[in-house]
Amino acid sequence: NIATVNGTLTVNKASLTVTANDQTKTYGATDPTLTANYTGLVYSDTSAVVSNLSLTAPTNASATAGTHTIVAAGGTAANYNVATVNGTLTVNKANLTVTANDQTKTYGAADPTLTANYTGLQYTDTSAVVSNLSLTAPTNASATAGTHTIVAAGGSAANYNVATVNGTLTVIKANLT
Repeated sequence: NIATVNGTLTVNKASLTVTANDQTKTYGATDPTLTANYTGLVYSDTSAVVSNLSLTAPTNASATAGTHTIVAAGGTAANYNVATVNGTLTVNKANLTVTANDQTKTYGAADPTLTANYTGLQYTDTSAVVSNLSLTAPTNASATAGTHTIVAAGGSAANYNVATVNGTLTVIKANLT
């Protein structure tokens, strides 16, 4: 007679690494869909075997220009030991154009207040996000009859590439009796 004895087959979980894919967007643009790469899947398994995985990053106005961490967390699977690796969300500055508004005055009259129009502001941002902007034009007696350039220069903002466009100051001749 041959006696048989059953043995035990121990199947250890395989290692699976879930890496958040790096993403890029421009400040103010639609947030990218966060995705991940799965390394270590065996047989015909797909990412669907992983549950409770969380991929998070700053969104909307909180996704300011610069780099942010895409946090990969959690993740469970019956046949895998799941390890997560964070990714990077790179947010590029948005383009902002500051255009000096054209102004008119009569020679000898008070100088107009120089103002500008801001094109490209995102979310609820206002002109207050721009610093170091200079608007200059000839004043008082140097503002002679004719046209002069209102120079828009400088301007910086944390989430914007600032471009400036000059305007025109038109000085009308005064009436002399």
